[in-house]
Amino acid sequence: MHFLVTLSLCHRSYRIAAVCFGVLCVLQAALNVSLRLLLMFSDHNKLDTHDFQAEYSTVSTEKDVLQTSQPLLWKKHTELKQECNKLQRKLYNLEKFLQQGWSYFNSSIYFISSERKSWSSSRKDCRERSADLVIINSREEQEYLKRFGVDMWMGLTDADSEGL
Repeated sequence: MHFLVTLSLCHRSYRIAAVCFGVLCVLQAALNVSLRLLLMFSDHNKLDTHDFQAEYSTVSTEKDVLQTSQPLLWKKHTELKQECNKLQRKLYNLEKFLQQGWSYFNSSIYFISSERKSWSSSRKDCRERSADLVIINSREEQEYLKRFGVDMWMGLTDADSEGL
């Protein structure tokens, strides 16, 4: 009987060894899968880190460019705002002149007086209005002024050569 007991203990030991070997195989397979997944995610994260570093470098360069150009853009903004204010003042003055009977042509404004005066009185009147007698610089301007159908004094004089 002793022999049977030994046999059954031996048989039982083999069975335990086989189960343990099976469990070890399952653990080995689980470990292999886990390590493969870890390696795969690690490589993926390395790619993401590389992509992130490249993106960060690009964004950092763009930030530097923007910081460099910001003072220039601010200066240009200030200049444009001043130019806009200047143009608004000119527009306001132009509207004021047009309401007072002045006419606009080709970036100039003209006042046609209904009073007949001498050349010197007409020039004095113009100067009091912060203007001067007309000097025609183009055929288009001459044609425009002809439409008023009145004689006009011109801002030219020979007073220096004639002594008048």
